Amino acid sequence: PETLLGPPCDLLMAAIIGHHRTPGFTARVLSNLKPRVVIPIHFDNFLLPMEHGLHVLNKAKLALFLREVKQADTGCEAVVLDLMGRYRMA
Repeated sequence: PETLLGPPCDLLMAAIIGHHRTPGFTARVLSNLKPRVVIPIHFDNFLLPMEHGLHVLNKAKLALFLREVKQADTGCEAVVLDLMGRYRMA
């Protein structure tokens, strides 16, 4: 549990591989860090060329992570970025 502690943040980029192996992991992270937005990362098949589009690894369980964010009911919004997109963080 101490690995889930930290100062509150506005934006959390969360590596989600393995999140489902620890019951309550997503809810505890969101509750402890209180982000307004969470961006899941490390869920794509990086062995395939990006030109072929996004390929979600089944074992990453992206859909489950997105449901867990909603169910945590912390007011946090989950945003899945277009990997070929350009973004400005301000």
